[in-house]
Amino acid sequence: MISVIYPGIDIGRIVASQPIEFTALNIEPSENRICFLGRLDRIKRVDLILRALAHIREYKPDCDFQFLIIGDGPERQNLQKLTSDLSLEREVHFLGFRSDYPEILKICRVYVLASEQEGWGIATAEALASGLIAVVSAVDGSKEQIIDRQNGFLVPPGNHLALAEAILSAIELADSPERKNLTEQQLQTLSSNREAEEYLLLYYKEYYQCKNSV
Repeated sequence: MISVIYPGIDIGRIVASQPIEFTALNIEPSENRICFLGRLDRIKRVDLILRALAHIREYKPDCDFQFLIIGDGPERQNLQKLTSDLSLEREVHFLGFRSDYPEILKICRVYVLASEQEGWGIATAEALASGLIAVVSAVDGSKEQIIDRQNGFLVPPGNHLALAEAILSAIELADSPERKNLTEQQLQTLSSNREAEEYLLLYYKEYYQCKNSV
């Protein structure tokens, strides 16, 4: 029998974090702050997010947004060039590695992950706990974290047009008065305390099963 225990996050740190002043990041004011949090690697397909945002700016020019890229990695230079090629320099901000990322998440509304492969995403869990709407590619562990149109949006991997549409839907949902924050119970499902409790319960279950079988 296989038991699955999902990783947890430090809920206390996320909840206690205060929104950073956007002026401290040297970015322009915008209600629609979109973010990526993670390593800038090819498999993360941040390039796809940039193409989706370029599509939004071209076909929905009234949608004002800022895209914050939190993290660093070998693809940064290529992504910066693509940003320039797509004329997105005003909207896209490379923040690099930041230890204060929970504070940055608190000023964002939408979290985007376009990975070709992904396990259970810690960054996705932290974004959800911060109150962001997640737009993720429908791969691997992401499909176990996100229920489409319930706690986020799932999009076909590799499709920047579908990604653009989902980002716009997430922005619209963020504006909806019917949108609800995560309950305390929902937050605890993301917690590292829940993870520890599940490991402890599994240990005792296996221990007593072995003991009784002797």
